[in-house]
Amino acid sequence: MKPPRQILRRKAKAATLADIIAHDLDDPHVFVGPAVWRQGSGGWRTNYFMLAMSRRGLGFGCAQVFIARASARTALVAGLKQRPLVLVHDVGDELRMIEQAAARWPSARKLLRAMVQERERAA
Repeated sequence: MKPPRQILRRKAKAATLADIIAHDLDDPHVFVGPAVWRQGSGGWRTNYFMLAMSRRGLGFGCAQVFIARASARTALVAGLKQRPLVLVHDVGDELRMIEQAAARWPSARKLLRAMVQERERAA
């Protein structure tokens, strides 16, 4: 199995992604989860972070952003903070990020329940 395609490799791409995200919002809040590093079944590492936001015409949703380095996440957060009318919540735990999103958008509660169950099974 091949590793997932890395979509953020340079700051220029982070700025482009920040523009796309900011343009598509119907709510100014964007929650950014921590960088997560997981070993894939084929021996490769999966590097990603989650974004929670509400997009125009779609409502609440999460996006998994695959990255080559943690600096790509940092560049995206910096790019989002430069956009007018975007409030970035940089959250250090995925569960805490979804808890905050669920407090803002009730439709996130289903995902929150699933994440709590996943963590309980892992414990």
